Amino acid sequence: MSGVFPKTRSLLFALLLAGGLCAQTPPAKGAEKAESVLLTIEGKVEVSSAGAITWSAARTNQVLSAGDRMRTGPRSRATLRLSDKSVLRVNELTTLKIQPPSK
Repeated sequence: MSGVFPKTRSLLFALLLAGGLCAQTPPAKGAEKAESVLLTIEGKVEVSSAGAITWSAARTNQVLSAGDRMRTGPRSRATLRLSDKSVLRVNELTTLKIQPPSK
């Protein structure tokens, strides 16, 4: 019976090691999504999906894709994290469209 446990421990260790290595593998080229995230909202901030004509209230941590639009009202502002990880501060009375990242 003492020979079973070392084999089981070795197998478990190997599986944990392999799982850890797989979790650290970077995504394949082109697999990253071009998404922006709405980080903060102050006042009236609205979004409209690509191709839509209606606007709805924005939410913190809302994901915006290429073609989506965002607008801020009077005395309002928002912060966006763009797909290239840069942060954009948007002040009042601004309308913008999320563009796809440049190649």
